[in-house]
Amino acid sequence: MTLGARIAVAAGLLICSVSRAYAATKFSLLPIFSLAESYNDNIRLTSNDHVADFLTTSLLGFALEYGGEKRSGSFQYDTLFQSYANHSQYNTYGGTNFLSLSDSEILSPTINLQLNDSAVIGSITGGVLAANSGAVTSQVAQSAVSNSSGVSNSLAVQMNKRLGDLWTTQLSAQQNLNSNDFQTYYIQGGGPSALYSLRPTLQLGAGYTFFDFRFSNQPASETHTVQGLLNWTPTELLKAAFSAGFATFDKMGGDVSIQGKLVGFGSISYRGERWSIDARGGQLPSGTGGLGGAGVQRGGSGTFKYALRRHTSMYFGGSYSQFDGGGSNSEFLSYGAGISQQPYKWLQLFAAYQGYQQKVSSASNVTGLSSPIGQTAVSNMYTVGASIAFDVLDYSL
Repeated sequence: MTLGARIAVAAGLLICSVSRAYAATKFSLLPIFSLAESYNDNIRLTSNDHVADFLTTSLLGFALEYGGEKRSGSFQYDTLFQSYANHSQYNTYGGTNFLSLSDSEILSPTINLQLNDSAVIGSITGGVLAANSGAVTSQVAQSAVSNSSGVSNSLAVQMNKRLGDLWTTQLSAQQNLNSNDFQTYYIQGGGPSALYSLRPTLQLGAGYTFFDFRFSNQPASETHTVQGLLNWTPTELLKAAFSAGFATFDKMGGDVSIQGKLVGFGSISYRGERWSIDARGGQLPSGTGGLGGAGVQRGGSGTFKYALRRHTSMYFGGSYSQFDGGGSNSEFLSYGAGISQQPYKWLQLFAAYQGYQQKVSSASNVTGLSSPIGQTAVSNMYTVGASIAFDVLDYSL
């Protein structure tokens, strides 16, 4: 299924879910505009022949948010326009686009459905990565590893059903697409899981996940994962979830063999009166950044935010992703810090620093990389800017 078809299906699911809510569903439409001035010391994100420049970045988009008694969600689209002071050949106007869709539905007192879809279209380089918390998603990291134009889409659906007061069952499905100058691959799969409540704040369980990998230039592969699960919510402010298990890979990285890997994932979040922290990480089956076959992604991300005063906050964040499988091995590291002030509800002023490091240690049957194998590309960007977002439509059905 093409990216356009998947987005159409996701949008159709969104429209169908909303159409069932003729009462008590509120819609808000928010145009988004951001203008930033930056200095970047390596706009091409290469390990040699660095090109530094000042650049003007404008982000144009919109967010559609909705919520009601039985549903909530949002759809957001952003596109980037960039102009370089001295290297106009790298100017881009609407060439990099971001889309995200989330939907949560309460289908019955015991069943709820969650859908998340996100897409990155275009080239992610040292000059394109716009100001954020310093921690980028694995989807952006995979796009940045190849440092080439491409398309990445990730769709996940999960249905939860409570069985009595103690049991919760889950059924998940996932489909990923990554296409760049070197490789196109699809990942499809999912599986069931079940959790048992030992107490109101603690759940234990187990699950199974299957993934089918299909590549444009390598044999197909598949993974089978069995894992234990733990959810812990001691207070409304502190939440944690962990999984640990074992995965088998058929033709990992294109090699004709069956290999086993320990896998696991964990996340924790805390919301204080003036500060919050989010951290997650682990090792999971994945594509190898569009440079090889099936493999694992290991790493993590974290963000710390603190409110200096009522309308002024600061943050520190970072993320690390390593893609390893067969003859392909690559890494992407991002980190940053910033401060923002919101003098009006619709206006936000910000200043930020962001750093990025990218390295491809090995890559089978791949030529034309922007940096030689084994060399690390480092980019630093300093940004000041303003962002505007306001309601132009509030409507209830």
